Amino acid sequence: MEKNHNQRRINHQQYQGIERRRFKRINVLHFSEPIDIVIPEKNISTPGILMDISPDGAGILSFEKLELNTTFYLTINLNKIKTGTIKAKVIWVKQLGSIFRIGLQFLNISSEDFFKIYSFIEKFKLEDF
Repeated sequence: MEKNHNQRRINHQQYQGIERRRFKRINVLHFSEPIDIVIPEKNISTPGILMDISPDGAGILSFEKLELNTTFYLTINLNKIKTGTIKAKVIWVKQLGSIFRIGLQFLNISSEDFFKIYSFIEKFKLEDF
C-alpha cells in the first residue's frame, strides 16, 4: 500500500492537465488586504486575508472554518479596486494549523465589479510580481 501511495504522489506532481478555471487567477498576498466575511444566516462576521483573485473566484485565509457550500458576502478593497457586495460560495477548504485556506466561487457579482477585477488581472499578469 505504501508503494501505491508514493506512486500517486509522483503522478500528482507530474500532472500536466488542463487548467479548469475560466479566468486567470493572480496572487495578491503581497498586498496583504483584509476582507470582511459576513454570513447572515449564522450571524457571523469574521476577517480574512485575500490570497488570490480572478473575476469568478478567490482564495482567502481565515481563522474561522467555513464549511463546504457555505454562502456568504464579502467586499474587496484591493489596490485601486473597491467592489460592492459579492455573494460567494466555499468550494474547498484546507486546514493549515489554526488557519484555513479557502477557495471561493463568486455566485453574484455585478458586471462593474467583474470588469474591475478582470482589468486589474489583465494589467498585472503582464507585469512581474
